[in-house]
Amino acid sequence: MLALIEFLLSQAVRHCVQEKIFSKDLLQMGVAIENANALVKTFTEQHEGMAHLLKANSLRISQIVDMDYSVSYVLASSAVGTQIAAAGGSEPLDINVGLNIDLKEFPKKQPLTVTQAEEGQRGDDQVTQVKFATTRDKFLQFSKDMRGALALLEQTVTSMSQASQEQF
Repeated sequence: MLALIEFLLSQAVRHCVQEKIFSKDLLQMGVAIENANALVKTFTEQHEGMAHLLKANSLRISQIVDMDYSVSYVLASSAVGTQIAAAGGSEPLDINVGLNIDLKEFPKKQPLTVTQAEEGQRGDDQVTQVKFATTRDKFLQFSKDMRGALALLEQTVTSMSQASQEQF
């Protein structure tokens, strides 16, 4: 029942529904008349604050705050160390790439209050560290895939902006 009420409230605020229509929707969903009247009263009193809250929490994605990388060369191994030393050892056995990415995540762990949304605050975004290490070949494949994804994203944004300009 709470999920239903939350959905109806958010959709009513998002689409600027009138009080009478919102009341009818609540009654059609089986909410008692007294409860529906209380919700409609709260809806009318808090409409602006809820609209600010919805705006503050929409169309946001996680952001990369910082990124570091490190490259490690494996030059010798106890298993094959003597063979490398005899061959001159100019080529590394393996190359490892380590990434350390700091992400400001959305959705936030701490939800905004109506007062914070009205004041234009964005809430307490938490920065999370993501660390991983991989071999050189896997990193090169990852880099190629990310470049392809970025190109697709840029192409989509360009085509969407062109389509919106054609409408006007």
